[in-house]
Amino acid sequence: MASLPPFTPSALITDNEPVNAAVTNRPIQPLVNRMYEVVNYKEVVTTGNYTIQSNEDVMIYVNNTGPVTLTLPLAQNQFIHKRIRIRKVSYNTQTVTVQCASGNTIENRFQPTANPTNTTTTLVVPGDEIELEPQGTIWRVNTINLPYGIFAVGLISSSTQNISTTAVSLVMDNANSNDFNPLGLWSYTTNKFTAPYAGTYVLSYAILLASGTNYVLTTFMDNPWQQTAYTQTFSGGTTAILTHLIYLTVGRELLVRINTTSGNGSYTNRRVNISYLG
Repeated sequence: MASLPPFTPSALITDNEPVNAAVTNRPIQPLVNRMYEVVNYKEVVTTGNYTIQSNEDVMIYVNNTGPVTLTLPLAQNQFIHKRIRIRKVSYNTQTVTVQCASGNTIENRFQPTANPTNTTTTLVVPGDEIELEPQGTIWRVNTINLPYGIFAVGLISSSTQNISTTAVSLVMDNANSNDFNPLGLWSYTTNKFTAPYAGTYVLSYAILLASGTNYVLTTFMDNPWQQTAYTQTFSGGTTAILTHLIYLTVGRELLVRINTTSGNGSYTNRRVNISYLG
């Protein structure tokens, strides 16, 4: 049976460095770190604006109660493979804006390109976490965590709502303890959903319509809401069920408006579900 050659210092492999006996005089831990990509992050907790220092592996926890901005150092001045991680830990939708230094750009985390033109990226929901690495004058972005489920919406209402031929917003009255709307992305005041991130959303709703007239349901998908809409007519005495796949940019709104084709009418049991696909 063949035997392995004896171990010598020259058998050690380093990162583009000469291999010779002098390697035996170095501490072994840095070699292990490189082999297994061990990163010793400096930990920072901030509640406000923060300027990130150069050439640090840093983990930043942002516990903000209002909009804040984190300013990046110059990408071209960073050591290769230095990492910056940022996590929003506050339970709200107050934005964390990551801002490039002058002359730098940052990758669009949802639509990465070879030559990005953006100068900011934004964290909106709790638990959102990104990692940034420099490449020349560009900051490349990896999404470490984006908890899609927390900005889904599931609403149930059963109150009777009287309507006429004048279109009004579908009312979800916040009277059901089973509603899922943890971040308030559906406003019970305006009866609109606001998109926290760009991407594709699924909107589905079901509405029990009273008999005696026909009804028009219009799904609006734009700001201002009059510009992009889908309209469908349903018979009274039925349950109207609709599902839409919609691409929304940040801050765009979804809402449903309802009216009768003639005379007065009403609706009762209804559900609205909205999910983010990415």
